Amino acid sequence: MEADIPELENNFPEVVNMQNTEAASVQAELVRANASQIKQLTAQEVDLRDSVAVVVNAETVNARKTGVAHLEAGNFPLLDGTVLASKSNSATLKGRAGVIVTETAGIENGSAAVLVSSFVKGENIRTGILISRNVEGNVETLMDTRSTILAGVVAGAVLGSIMMLGQFLFRRK
Repeated sequence: MEADIPELENNFPEVVNMQNTEAASVQAELVRANASQIKQLTAQEVDLRDSVAVVVNAETVNARKTGVAHLEAGNFPLLDGTVLASKSNSATLKGRAGVIVTETAGIENGSAAVLVSSFVKGENIRTGILISRNVEGNVETLMDTRSTILAGVVAGAVLGSIMMLGQFLFRRK
């Protein structure tokens, strides 16, 4: 049985333009920010320039020379900057990222510590761990999908052996 949840009225502005501004929370249909600092940003479309944002939830994000800590987006057609963690349907990166989880990734001269995507295309991609079904382009990686699985199996076997040995040696009588 589903509960009837009433729809809340959308009292957010349609467009928010920010210039050299600091804000704790911004909610709107379209947000344009230049040289601004935002802690929480929720919008349909976001355009960031020379800004810093902690948490961004949006359908579409365009960002140039911008730092984002946590990004959830339908797609971000261009991210020229740094993102710590992102989850999206499609992503185009020209910068640095910590963790990217996306359906399709386009990366040119970018780097990611961890990249998880069904399809990756680009040039000069540098990544620590890459998990992908299909990769097109020049990729430099420390661990690809096979070596990541192998490392997980080996680490599990080693940790399991250590735990079993510890139980055997230090069990109470």
